[in-house]
Amino acid sequence: KTRLAHLTRLYAVLSKANQAIVRIRDNDKLCQALCHIMVEDGGLVMAWTCRMEDGQPTHITHWGHEDGYIDATLAIYATLANAQGPTQRASREGRHVLCDDIATDPDMLPWREAALKRGYRSSAAFQISHQGEVTLFNLYAPEPYFFTAEIVALLDDLCQDVAFAFDAAHQNAQRQKAEAELRQLNEELEWRVAERTRALEDANRELESFSSAVSHDLRAPLRGIDGFSQALQRRYQDHLDDAGRDYLDRVRRAAQRMGRLIDDMLKLSRVARGPVHRQQVDLSAMARQVLDELQRNDPERRVEIQVQDGLTVFGDAGLLRILLDNLLGNAWKFTRHTPQPQIRFGSRMEEQRLVFFVADNGAGFDPTYARKLFKEFQRLHAESEFEGTGIGLATVERVVRRHHGKVWAEGAVGTGATIHFTLPQRESARDNKT
Repeated sequence: KTRLAHLTRLYAVLSKANQAIVRIRDNDKLCQALCHIMVEDGGLVMAWTCRMEDGQPTHITHWGHEDGYIDATLAIYATLANAQGPTQRASREGRHVLCDDIATDPDMLPWREAALKRGYRSSAAFQISHQGEVTLFNLYAPEPYFFTAEIVALLDDLCQDVAFAFDAAHQNAQRQKAEAELRQLNEELEWRVAERTRALEDANRELESFSSAVSHDLRAPLRGIDGFSQALQRRYQDHLDDAGRDYLDRVRRAAQRMGRLIDDMLKLSRVARGPVHRQQVDLSAMARQVLDELQRNDPERRVEIQVQDGLTVFGDAGLLRILLDNLLGNAWKFTRHTPQPQIRFGSRMEEQRLVFFVADNGAGFDPTYARKLFKEFQRLHAESEFEGTGIGLATVERVVRRHHGKVWAEGAVGTGATIHFTLPQRESARDNKT
């Protein structure tokens, strides 16, 4: 009957202990609750928990009639290097350690008097191992041979459940820490993005102001230089010799070239910072429009033109018109001295992507300088041979980059050039961020 009563009581204790395990997330508070349950519901005199630190037990919490016993026990452990008490043995051996009768167990000699004085007759120590740490669960009963095999087996199972709860609490704490760090990183990222956005907005405003100043402050003196030079040519034509007239021609050409350069720089600036409005664009139709305008402006020329049908992309129509104006305009310009000029606009599949190209059989270029073609002010031909400011292909590169594409060039001197580029065929999440 006594054994049955002990087991019945223990099952009730385990039920309450499991409820505490489910409810309590803090390890030390869970230890406190388990000690309370073991004493108040399990019929024990005292229960306490400790954590092993540097090989010595450190008191966590306790419940029941203790009256300084724990401090005395820890003091003995600190002075006896090879103490054989249940707590130390359970820590070293990684298993439960029992003392069936404190009055007769020789290993309990250092603690016997203090234990018997407080009503402890038998004890048990259980190890709870979790996340590289060891917690000891120490129990004291008022009668010898209290901890039978059935009770010990149930308490072993309970300690395994507690270890699992400790691990879960640790993982939960780590997850919460990671979530807090992630929130902090997101907040910092949002702050940095906001700061960068403000900086970009400020830079854009300054660039707008600079562009306005360039447009006004530089154009005005250039118009004056060109206008007064033209007046000198008209009014003082008879007073100038050939050298003087040549100097004035050079002044006017330089002023006009500077004006074109300012215009191209402003266009490049607008391409690089303006908004991108994406839609479906028929590049084939747009290319024919550009070539028709080039033909109307130069009606004497006869150029063989090939435009592939059905080439469509998803992009900004205005920017793409600038791209084709520059590419087809260059092809038109650099085939000027070719006996049978040809210009082709088409596409091909390359590595599972559609690559567009504008090809001509004109002056071409030295392939050694292919990478420099898309830099500002890069010219591979003398202005006396082919006019231009060196901004056109840099503008093309900006347009392609703003559509998340790539552009590159191939060619050879005297055999023509081909400009390849990629553009999105459909809308994507990345496009909406531009």
